[in-house]
Amino acid sequence: MKSQKIFKNYGITYFEAVNDVTALFENLNENHLLNVTKKEYKNRIKSFFVFLYTFQFDQIFRLLNTKKRYDIPGKFRSPLLLYIFFFVKLLVIHPIIFLGMYLFFISSPFIDYGKGLVFTLNIFLSMATHEFFHALALYLVNESEKLSFLGKDKFTIGIYRRQLSPFKSIFVALSGPLFPFIIGLYLYKLGENAGTQDIIYISIIWVANILTLLSTDRKNIKNSLFELIKKRGLKNG
Repeated sequence: MKSQKIFKNYGITYFEAVNDVTALFENLNENHLLNVTKKEYKNRIKSFFVFLYTFQFDQIFRLLNTKKRYDIPGKFRSPLLLYIFFFVKLLVIHPIIFLGMYLFFISSPFIDYGKGLVFTLNIFLSMATHEFFHALALYLVNESEKLSFLGKDKFTIGIYRRQLSPFKSIFVALSGPLFPFIIGLYLYKLGENAGTQDIIYISIIWVANILTLLSTDRKNIKNSLFELIKKRGLKNG
């Protein structure tokens, strides 16, 4: 009965409809992290050994690259609580990276356990600050309702937002790397004046946020600039 109704309304079989809907949801997961499907761990383990046996190492990497969406509760959407939410989520999502960074720092004979912890915390604080200023920029341009969720893709994590006008999009994209960069310059000057090498090392962690202008943030800015140029071209035409 259900099959006949689908065929009558849409001209496809029930089996084709199931395949099309599954493909649609998989695409939504891939591009928008909607978490509409859950991959079974047994199948993932089986696939891992198949890819390993057939030397499909790129497929192994894709298999291990789990994408995940983290919704932001309404009570955490005020600017201060939003920053705390970002920082805690980073620690919860990437405990292995936190431990790896910490072990990397304390492996140096010049860095003790306390300094290693401070340096590692500053990496995560700078990342949370980066995402916080993206979110704060949305508030400043009166587009806070377009802040959607936090998304994890590979080893990165960032905020996902709905479409903005080109100028607003450029402002939001620039705010994330720019403000931590300014904080880093201030810390560098502070460390230089105080003659403290540790503060200078910490400042480098914060200044490094500007490098995202070469990756994700650059892509958002480039797309917005192309949109502006396209609109201007249509007006002139």
